[in-house]
Amino acid sequence: MYRSDIELELKSIEPRLLLVPRKVVDKVVLHQRKLPAILGLISGQFSNVDSVWTDFETLNAIAQEIEFELEIGSLPFGRILLLAKVESEMSGKFNTEQRNILYWRRIFHAEVKLKFFELKEQGLLSSTKIENKIKTIGRTVFSEALMVLEQEHKIFPEQDITDKYISFAACFAELYRFSENLLTNYFPSIKDYEALLLIIKDDVSEDVIFQETRLTGTQNPHPTPETHAEESSEYFKRLSEQAEKESLLNNATESAILWTQANRVAPAELSPDTLEKAHKEIRKLVKRLQSALNFNSNDFQNWESALLPLLDKADQGSFPVEARLLTELQSACEDYEQEIYRIDILGWAMSLGKKSMKRPLRFQRLIKIHQRLKEASLNAITTRLAFADRKKLETLLQLVWKQNEKKLRNEIRPIIENNLQLVGLKGEGAFGEIARRRLVEEFLDLIIEQGYLNYSELRDMISRNHLKLEDVRDASSFFKGDALLTLDENLSVQLDGIYRRSDFYLRWLEKSTALNFGTATGRTLTKFLTLPFGGSFLLIESADLINDKISGERIPDLTRTLAFIALGIFFFGIINNTSFRTFVLEVLLYFWKTAKFIFYKIPSALLTWNPFLLIWKSLPVQVIYSLILKPLVFTEAIALWLPKSYPYHVGEIVLFIGFTLLLNSRPGRLLSEFAISGYLNPTPIM
Repeated sequence: MYRSDIELELKSIEPRLLLVPRKVVDKVVLHQRKLPAILGLISGQFSNVDSVWTDFETLNAIAQEIEFELEIGSLPFGRILLLAKVESEMSGKFNTEQRNILYWRRIFHAEVKLKFFELKEQGLLSSTKIENKIKTIGRTVFSEALMVLEQEHKIFPEQDITDKYISFAACFAELYRFSENLLTNYFPSIKDYEALLLIIKDDVSEDVIFQETRLTGTQNPHPTPETHAEESSEYFKRLSEQAEKESLLNNATESAILWTQANRVAPAELSPDTLEKAHKEIRKLVKRLQSALNFNSNDFQNWESALLPLLDKADQGSFPVEARLLTELQSACEDYEQEIYRIDILGWAMSLGKKSMKRPLRFQRLIKIHQRLKEASLNAITTRLAFADRKKLETLLQLVWKQNEKKLRNEIRPIIENNLQLVGLKGEGAFGEIARRRLVEEFLDLIIEQGYLNYSELRDMISRNHLKLEDVRDASSFFKGDALLTLDENLSVQLDGIYRRSDFYLRWLEKSTALNFGTATGRTLTKFLTLPFGGSFLLIESADLINDKISGERIPDLTRTLAFIALGIFFFGIINNTSFRTFVLEVLLYFWKTAKFIFYKIPSALLTWNPFLLIWKSLPVQVIYSLILKPLVFTEAIALWLPKSYPYHVGEIVLFIGFTLLLNSRPGRLLSEFAISGYLNPTPIM
């Protein structure tokens, strides 16, 4: 095989190295993680991995899957290093020197990992030792670094703590040597880089590896101070301009975050002023919060000191939890400052102008503010702050959240109570009063929890409660609507914005069934006649229609009659006899457990049974699966919708051949992988 000069030089540094396209590295990583390739393509969980240590057995096992010609006979036994080529990623933008630095960087990272792997195999990197190192670094600091690395797909959730530490150490050493300016992005809480480097050097001499992996003639990768200063100054200017624009738009949160980002690259003489501008935006946000939440001036300083520490983390990563918390608080201010209206042209026209076309939705504003505060309180729990700062922030948010909820309940409760009393749900006696209060609080709980209530939920709450609606007394109450419809109409007006009135067809349905459930005679007929025998009739008719469609024959009249009587008696027993209903439920539960055992537990056990897995991975089964079963599934799924215009299933045969070629040919697989990964995979940062 032809080998380029760069590959020969890399192999002189690491003889076990093999230069491959990035997709090969990706597939080997997925194989090690025991994930299907398509899952990795869709999730993009391996797009930042530049190298991977594997072995001959693994490569030999997945040689067909990785879609790359490997000279299996020339590969060394034992460990093999797969290094992703950089030429295809450079697109002509980099010169030879920059290409060599990228290769140096990748092989350095791989060699640092290799030294740690060897220590682990020798038993010199025990879990106790790793725990001591994490304790020295700081658990909070280490956890935050792991979170960033996991977001960048450089470590994976299923790895144990030792493998995560190895990846952490290799990434830190790589950034320290090759991209020192990115250390604050990946490890924002680490202040003493030299101290962490000494912890790594206790196990691996990364400085020695740095020199051993250097390519011939390659200079140190650190940028010159002049170039770095020019780039930082330009970046600072862009961030400052954007922050000022956001401030003019009254977007204090985004402006404060941008000023914080600008401060990280600001010239020394401008840093204090830049930081003060970020703090000024937070003070603007606190002032708006004071108006919205009505806390006193003594709490102003507490809020300011609680929100300022969030800025140190809010500019890291893609919309972190600290930024989300600040955004929720600002949204609560906007909900308070901006009146919410509903434009009801139809209602205005039908009322001949008596109803207002533009109606304010006051309660919806209160609900939205409450939801913002709730979300901010939940976000506060996971913020990356010091323990004391986080507890202070949580306490403030919990306090205003609960106060706002109490205020909301106190405003809505009298409206509910008055309307319940108006329709006759008064609650007589001690038990009646308890039931009434329970109904009111359940009403409030549902509104607080989901932000709205509709007719169906109101109907279900009343049906569960011990309070009962009044019966239909006369023809007037029947045609105008029963107590439930009256309550529905009143709440839709008085709680406009958080209660949705029933649709017209539900109102018609309620009116048409009022005699069945709203009178003593109607309830008796419904319970003993309509439900059991009406249900039996509907079931028999449905079965008859289905049988007619399938076989073209109707069920005989005698069979229909006997089945109607038998099912009617069966439903009668279920509805009106507790013992019979319990017996039926026990029988159904027995059949359910039996079916679950046969159709779920046995197949689940079979799929994890080693002999079955060996059979599944065997060549004959894979051939049948790839060339017959998989194309057949796609063929039948499409063929069901095709017109039956060709004899002998010509259309199905053409589809089957097409799917067989498409799903199993190399061009088809390459095209699908390229399309999915190109569209969904994130762009690597480093």
